[in-house]
Amino acid sequence: MTSTPTHKGTTTSLSGKNVGDLLNDKGITWGWFQGGFRNRNATHTNIGGKTVTDYSAHHEPFQYYKSTANPEIRLPILRKPIP
Repeated sequence: MTSTPTHKGTTTSLSGKNVGDLLNDKGITWGWFQGGFRNRNATHTNIGGKTVTDYSAHHEPFQYYKSTANPEIRLPILRKPIP
């Protein structure tokens, strides 16, 4: 694990294999999706009355691994419909 100070705080990265790497190694397609992913600029008012962004990249565990990170937060391309 490494940590890099930034102007917004500290960014941490992890090394080693994660479950995403294991699925990739087997040729199994996968993805991690969470609230706010489709429209990363969507906001709501939280219980404290503050306007906050719905999507929070640091809640996405695969972002911490270089091998599975999606730093541009690209939406997936569906190759075939899910039955």
